[in-house]
Amino acid sequence: MYQHLISGIERGGTEVKEECLDICTEVFKRFGLIILRQPNLVNKEVLMNAINSQLTSGKTLSLRKRASYAMGQFAVILNNQQL
Repeated sequence: MYQHLISGIERGGTEVKEECLDICTEVFKRFGLIILRQPNLVNKEVLMNAINSQLTSGKTLSLRKRASYAMGQFAVILNNQQL
């Protein structure tokens, strides 16, 4: 599932990217503590780069807004160096 979200964020259409970012936001909100305690669960660098690329170069305002929500929830599980 994780790889599908990454590919959806990186290569999907605008609607697919928005949905994947919404899903990521909910996953981080609900399971952030589990992801924080088990660092091998997701590749944080790859995910952070995918979200940042949409945050900085998303085609629509709604896409960038969803990327900012996802990054806000993702920031909770990042360590200081990654932030």
